[in-house]
Order: sequence, then structure tokens, then C-alpha cells
Amino acid sequence: WETVTFSMVSAEDLERMAFPKDKAILRIKNPLSQEQEVLRPTALVGLLGAIRHNLNRKEKDLAFFEVSRRFYQGHEEEVLALAVTGEWMRNWAARQDAGFFYLKGLVENIFKAAGRKMPEWKEAEVWPGTFNQTLVLEGPMGFRMTHVGRVSDEALKGWDILQPVFAAEILLDDLLKMPRVARKFAELPKFPSARRDIAFLINRDISIGQIESALRTAAGERLTRVQLFDLYEGKNIPKDKRSLAFSLQYQKPDGTFTDDEIQGLHASAVEGLRQAFSIELRQ
Repeated sequence: WETVTFSMVSAEDLERMAFPKDKAILRIKNPLSQEQEVLRPTALVGLLGAIRHNLNRKEKDLAFFEVSRRFYQGHEEEVLALAVTGEWMRNWAARQDAGFFYLKGLVENIFKAAGRKMPEWKEAEVWPGTFNQTLVLEGPMGFRMTHVGRVSDEALKGWDILQPVFAAEILLDDLLKMPRVARKFAELPKFPSARRDIAFLINRDISIGQIESALRTAAGERLTRVQLFDLYEGKNIPKDKRSLAFSLQYQKPDGTFTDDEIQGLHASAVEGLRQAFSIELRQ
């Protein structure tokens, strides 16, 4: 659902969401009221207000977006703000929370819909006190164009929100500066693909994107799909590592793989990953 909220907010609203006080806040010299004394530095302040309003009326499953402007550190910027809470799917067959990775997927779909190249996600701290578990996308010059995070318990408490909220903000002008993705078309494959799985321990600070890139480099163009299907952290796993499992799909356009071909191709992918990151294979 689309929201339309005011560009002018109260200083109290920013305190509620634990917005960092060291950021430059643009105050209005002659505000009409105390509720409109500051130009908002983020559109998320309006979304949190909309979420609280709906939760107070027994609407628990919410997904909001707003295209508007923020006034951050002396700059006026057009942004797309997103916020989700509750469940995004609920039917007789399944129920699914609208969590961190659901929102991250929405942001990735926005880049795809815009036909823009999406940089690699990176862990970074954004507005300490307001967000936990934050990922960012950086543009070519290192500027942050997107962040996705879990709104902190402190900020939710300030808004009297009693369930988890996940929010994102995208700088639209910067997104549209990203290179366009060239579209390619190919015939449907005439021969069956082959699938192999790989499970391993790896350092926690190595991203999924880095792993996928290493696999594709090692296996070459015949590796047509890489899909993460299991991630485990916790009991019996060292604190600085995590267990991952990937499904790899191989395809060639001119025939069916023999057993020796697919075993050799998969061994090359595994060895390339091992050399790049010193992984520990699991059975």
C-alpha cells in the first residue's frame, strides 16, 4: 500500500525513532506547530507513524511504500521508502513472516524492474540506535544508495510498536545513475541439465555474493544456476563460521553430460571455491 505523509515532522518523532542527534537536522524558523518544526531527514518516520496507526486498529500484517523527499545532511533527495511487518503470506497451506530477507528481495526486484545493475550487498552500520542487522548497497563512487535493516527495539518502543518492523530506503536518483543491464535472449535448452550439491563451512565475513562469483569463475559458463538452499549457524559450528549448502546446475547447449564430464566440472567448481576461501567440505 502507498502512503503519503508530511515532509515536516516534530523533533519528538525523530527522538521516538532514535534518529542520531549528530546528523544535521533542518529546522523551520517559523513552524506552524510543534508537529511540523523539522524537515524530515528520512521518509521512514512517516511509515512508522502509519504502522502504529494501523496496528492500533488491529491491522497486524502491513507492507507500505512511499515515494517522497527527505532532507538529509543539507541535501534534498528523492527516495523510495519501504516498511513491512507481520506476515506477507497467510493461507491454508502456509504462513510466512515479512522479515529481513523478504524486504531485501523486494529491493532486489526493484533494481531488476528498473533494469539497473545491482552492486553487492555489504554489512554496514546505518543510524545506530534506529537500525539493527543492516545491509547497504553502494554506488560506483562508494556512496550509499540503499539500506535495509531491522528497526531497533529502542525505536519501536518509542513508537509503541510491539512487533518486528523491517525498513529500507532507496535514493532514486542514485539508483537511476547505475548502469543498465543488457538483456540477452537465448533458445530454450534442448538437452537436460545436471545438478550437484555442495555443503561446507566458511568464515562468516564472506558474503554469499562472493561465494557465487567464485563458483562461476571456477566452473565457467556451463554453470547456469547457483542457489543457496541451507544456512546454519549455532550449535556445533565455530562462532566465526557458518554452514552453507548450494545447489549447482550445469548445462551445455550441444549434448548431455557424461558422468566423467559433470564430475570434472563440479570438481573444478569445488576446488576453485576451496582455493579462494579455504572452505571445509561437509558430507
